[in-house]
Amino acid sequence: MAAVETEVIRTIIGICFLVFMAKVIAGICTKYKVPEVVGEVLAGIIFGPYALGGMIFFFGEPIIQVNEITLSFAHIGGIVVLFLAGLEFTFSDFLHAGLPSFIIAGFDVAVTFMIGFQALIALGYSWTVALIVASALTATSIAVTIRILEKLNVVCTEEARIIVNVAVMDDILGLAVLSIVTSIASGGKIPPLNVTLLMITEIFLIWFVMLALSSFIIRHIADRAAIWKFAGTVETGAIAICFGLSFFTAYIGLSPIVGAFAAGVAIASSRVLIKAKEYIEHLNLIFGTIFFAMIGAQIDPHAFYRLNYFAFLAILVVAVVSKIVSCGVPGILYFKSVDKGLRVGVGMIPRGEVGLLVAGLGLTSGIIQQDIYVALIATCLATTIMSPLWLRRILTAPTLPAKIIKHVQKNRKV
Repeated sequence: MAAVETEVIRTIIGICFLVFMAKVIAGICTKYKVPEVVGEVLAGIIFGPYALGGMIFFFGEPIIQVNEITLSFAHIGGIVVLFLAGLEFTFSDFLHAGLPSFIIAGFDVAVTFMIGFQALIALGYSWTVALIVASALTATSIAVTIRILEKLNVVCTEEARIIVNVAVMDDILGLAVLSIVTSIASGGKIPPLNVTLLMITEIFLIWFVMLALSSFIIRHIADRAAIWKFAGTVETGAIAICFGLSFFTAYIGLSPIVGAFAAGVAIASSRVLIKAKEYIEHLNLIFGTIFFAMIGAQIDPHAFYRLNYFAFLAILVVAVVSKIVSCGVPGILYFKSVDKGLRVGVGMIPRGEVGLLVAGLGLTSGIIQQDIYVALIATCLATTIMSPLWLRRILTAPTLPAKIIKHVQKNRKV
């Protein structure tokens, strides 16, 4: 058997093993009221190539490896997760929450970036390191938040729509900030403010125009596809649209998952929605699990021995507080409700794959060293685990007015 074939077979078997273990641990977590996404990430860490997965050999090599094939499966998983999320929203829903979401997202990126930058400068790190850390803290892991909202059956609530829209815009604005930050860090000079704002505005406008056009054009294409009675026409058409828009957004310099979300929004208002959603939900059982398990699999547990706990705690506090302030406070003002505003803030906490991406770019480019890299990884992992647990608690807990009424009634009885 050729070496390439052996590697492919070993990788696929390893992915199957990882998915199975992720589902087992996710099931255990669900039994004890812990969100299953936490179990999937933990399974990736436990059975990843740097832990038990590196001790199980198949064809002379560890059964779990982080290579181009496994990363490709993970990327597909991220696209499927965001495509499924987009199917919950029509373009009209997006417009309804669009302006508040854009205002919150813009405020979030600006506030989080500034808090992160100033905190690292105050800790004595260089301005280049501070730029990378601040950039890593701006974007939100949409996929993690989407998964917990789906499992709690609250995707259609008003605050959930705000969370998802803000997270998508966060991703777009965060990628724009990242591109500017990397050019600044490598070039050693900061461009004028007007140039920076123009770059961010251009990227956002490109995405909005793409979303509007795709929602109009793709909806009509999907409706035409519904006329065909051949088995699989709708399903294959939906996935083709999903990956087609993902490729296009990657081609123009945005994240592929942004295109996947836009494709979902476009199909959400078509007549093929029910059939397409049922098909994608089945795909998500496998590829979504691969995505979250691979987030954990890329983390080396041994790296935590070199963890600078002071830097980690400082970055973690900034990561949590900045989102509560920058998203929770505007959410409270918008909803005129402390509970709903807090849900928006907590829903925006997880950094997940976006933070890992920025941390990796910072390390490979030589801008940050191992201590900050490990602290960022630990922060991404902590927020990925913390946010679903916290979000579940506040979504299922009684609202603040209900608590007050209950307290008053109790005192009256006394």
